[in-house]
Amino acid sequence: VWPRLPLNSSGKIDRLALTAHLAGDPGHDRGHDRGHDRGRDHGHDPAASMVPRPTGGAAHPLEEAVCEAMADLLDRPAIGVDQDFFRAGGHSLLAARLIARLRSTLAVELPLRAIFEAPTPRGLAAAIRRQREARPDAVPPSRPTRRPHRDDGIAPLSAMQQRLWFLERLNPGTATWHLHWLMRVTGPLDRAALQAAVDAVVARHEVLRTSFIERDGMPLQRVEARGRVMIEGVDAPTATARDAAIQARSAAPFDLSAAPLMRVLLVRDSVEVAGDAAGDAAVDAAGNDHHLLLVIHHLVADGWSFGILGRDLATAYRMTRQAGEDGLPPPAISLPALPLQYADHAQWQQFPDCQARLQQQIHWWRSTLAGAPALLELPSAAPRTGVLDHHGAWLERRIPAGEARALRSLATANGATLFMVLIAAFKAVLGRLAGTDDVVVGTPVAGRTHRELEDLVGFFVNTLALRTSLAGAPTFGEVLARVRQSTLSAFDHAEVPFEKLVEALQPRRTLAHSPLVQVLFVLHNQPFQPLVLEGLVVTPETVPGEQVKFDLNLHVAAEGDGLRLALGWRTALYPEAAAAQLLDAFAALIKQVAVAGDESLAILLDRVLADHPLPLPLSGPVPDPLPMVEPVVLPAHGTDPAVINGLRELWSQLLPGTQPADDDDYFLLGGHSLLAMRLVAAIAARFNVELPLVAVFEAPALQAMAARIASAIASRRGSADVGRTADGDGVATIPRRPRVPDNGSLE
Repeated sequence: VWPRLPLNSSGKIDRLALTAHLAGDPGHDRGHDRGHDRGRDHGHDPAASMVPRPTGGAAHPLEEAVCEAMADLLDRPAIGVDQDFFRAGGHSLLAARLIARLRSTLAVELPLRAIFEAPTPRGLAAAIRRQREARPDAVPPSRPTRRPHRDDGIAPLSAMQQRLWFLERLNPGTATWHLHWLMRVTGPLDRAALQAAVDAVVARHEVLRTSFIERDGMPLQRVEARGRVMIEGVDAPTATARDAAIQARSAAPFDLSAAPLMRVLLVRDSVEVAGDAAGDAAVDAAGNDHHLLLVIHHLVADGWSFGILGRDLATAYRMTRQAGEDGLPPPAISLPALPLQYADHAQWQQFPDCQARLQQQIHWWRSTLAGAPALLELPSAAPRTGVLDHHGAWLERRIPAGEARALRSLATANGATLFMVLIAAFKAVLGRLAGTDDVVVGTPVAGRTHRELEDLVGFFVNTLALRTSLAGAPTFGEVLARVRQSTLSAFDHAEVPFEKLVEALQPRRTLAHSPLVQVLFVLHNQPFQPLVLEGLVVTPETVPGEQVKFDLNLHVAAEGDGLRLALGWRTALYPEAAAAQLLDAFAALIKQVAVAGDESLAILLDRVLADHPLPLPLSGPVPDPLPMVEPVVLPAHGTDPAVINGLRELWSQLLPGTQPADDDDYFLLGGHSLLAMRLVAAIAARFNVELPLVAVFEAPALQAMAARIASAIASRRGSADVGRTADGDGVATIPRRPRVPDNGSLE
């Protein structure tokens, strides 16, 4: 007997939690917030709402629990026991969320493929019963819980944050990892109420009051007890001034050691500027047209988080307006407290069972990616340089509704999803362009493995390396089957953070390209709730972006009943014409496969490329991305045993069991990104030298690294043969060298 009925955050009975209790999970006594993220997900089949609901009712509490979970995710009042999850509008992300719901409510660990093999509540409930009968003594997986309180607010970084922290340290001060949300707001905006709403949201989500520090080379996050994001107001007399203000705030770097890592800009447009933006639409003559910009560092948020922010801002703005009185400042209001915070998730990842599960999944990835090409060698206009350049550009194309419906029908007929169809076609084009039948493409996954994490702002998203063989003479349907198999398996092992995977596989590290994957494919189907401010018209707009994270980045999103394609590319590698050829070839291929999916892939590609030729491959082999330079010549003081042997001792401490030789590579001995940061800290403590993190990658051989340290020591001593000076504190600083790495460092 429960002491109370489970309630959601709205104070209503949580039927899903109650049904789970009846289905055999008496330990589940906490309600969950249902319905906040409702609304059609991008990627839903528009025809799903036309599917008739079977009248068959659940005959068992377990079936009822599955029906409730499916109905909740599909935003339906009810789901029949024999209704197909995917035909009702489900897709890969919703399937992963269904797994998370069942994990939390029924304490059951199901693979994602279970939903594809048994997509009805009756079939899935039967699979759960079989699993319980086969493993009656199975220990339920642990769930995130509140971390112990610390007065200093210190908590470990999550595995995803560790990767991004390393990338920031490697190339600090860029806007590559900034997230933007820009909206045009029309109507009588209550700025004081908006500020109160922002205050309430920052108070509710600890991660928005979080900064980052290092101790002995180990990054930590620090949650401030209080914090405030002040809305910056700007008047825009011209459209140029408005755009300049938006671009400046979007690109301005964050100080990661100072919370909050979020800024809010409110630009008030003049009547003339608002009229230009509105076109034929009505313009508020009182000057009540604004542009609202939110900029957040990726360390504390992801794309999913914007839906949560929109929901909470709307709620807080409405509450403030309703509680206020004319002529008086708006009162401070509070949103309901969250049962968990992002730092709790980061702490939970340190639990022994989480680490054990991680090691099991790493074993699968080792096997799956064994022998995979380190670089997808696409023809480029210029050889790669020694430093990764994130400057990029974007092109867009539209897929009409009829073609989009045909692609969804093709997916359903093959027991697949729209994501699988699209990435299969993309890999086919990439394979032809690169001249390979072994293609690895990265894709982001939400990383919110438990229901408790769905309402948190934070950085959860992970990147999976999806490998597909195009060998033989397959039809597109056969390639789709391979993609389906590899995708489902990868999603079942999606908890391994990308950087942990890099550490385990130990690819040859280089600054010229990202490890394991250089191409990203994204289907935007995360839950999203547009910002709805009471009494206002809010229209989303786009912040022009000139940053890309990978060599090629293909994003697909629903646009009405059709699809919008956006391709971003590194402008240092590819000209615009080549990017346009690639995007046009992909758009043409998905049009072909929608009507001729059973044809030979080679024939389909030949037909497409006859009208949409791809960029010609480079003649001969792809140039070495990091051409070798003359060996570093150690200065006389560089041969001092105190430098080389001292550095050797630090390596041995960080890489137990090794005996580093002068020409050994730090990464080939087992070093990785986090150990590189610890090495930089250890060098600073040992030699009083501030080595930039990038230098470890530019000169990873022991002797070359010792040369860098010796040069800095000489600089501090005022040596005339080294053109460097010490900083004001007497600690030698080695600036990043704008050249290729030292000899013997990296390929």
